[in-house]
Amino acid sequence: MALSSLPNVNVIGAETKILVKKLWKKLPLVSNLSIVEGILNILDYSNIKDFPVVIEFFEAGGPVASGYKYITHIKVFSKSEKVFLSYREVRDFVNPKPRLVVSNEKEIPHDVYKEILTDLNNHKVTELNRNFISNTISEDKPNFFSLTLGNIIRVRFDYLISHKDLPEFEPYEHIIQLMKNILFSNLR
Repeated sequence: MALSSLPNVNVIGAETKILVKKLWKKLPLVSNLSIVEGILNILDYSNIKDFPVVIEFFEAGGPVASGYKYITHIKVFSKSEKVFLSYREVRDFVNPKPRLVVSNEKEIPHDVYKEILTDLNNHKVTELNRNFISNTISEDKPNFFSLTLGNIIRVRFDYLISHKDLPEFEPYEHIIQLMKNILFSNLR
C-alpha cells in the first residue's frame, strides 16, 4: 500500500491523517529492528577478548523464619582472557549467623562458558530486560540477574521473591534456575 493511497475520507481528521502518515513512514524501520532482534545470538559475542563478560545473579530469601533465610550470589566474569565462576551460598541462619557458607572462585573452561551462553540464548535472555520492582516500595534489597557482553549486550531484571508467583515471571524463573544449576553443578 503506497502512502498516497491512504484513505482520504473526511472521517479521518487532518491531524490524525498526518499522524498515520508519520507512523506509516516509520513502519519499515520498526520491522527492520524486530528482525535484527530476532537474529541476535549471544554466542556471536562469546569471544571474551573482544566482548568481556559479566553474568551476575543475586537472590536473598527472607525475612522469614531464620532457618529458611538464604543468600545466593553467582558471578561469571572474564579476566585476562580467562573466564571465572565466583559463587557464595549462605543458608540456615541462626541468631543471626549462618550455619552454612559456601564460597569459591575458580576458572571455568571456555566450553563450559559457551554452554552457559547457549542455555541463556535458548531461554531468549536478550528479551528479558525488566524491573519488576520499579513501582514497588520496599526496604528489601532487590534480587537481580544481569548479563553484559562487551558494549553490545546488556540485560538486567530486578525482582522480589513475591514476583515469582506472577504468571509473566515464568521466563525469568527459567534464567534463575539456570543460574542455580550452575552453582549446584560447581559446588566442589
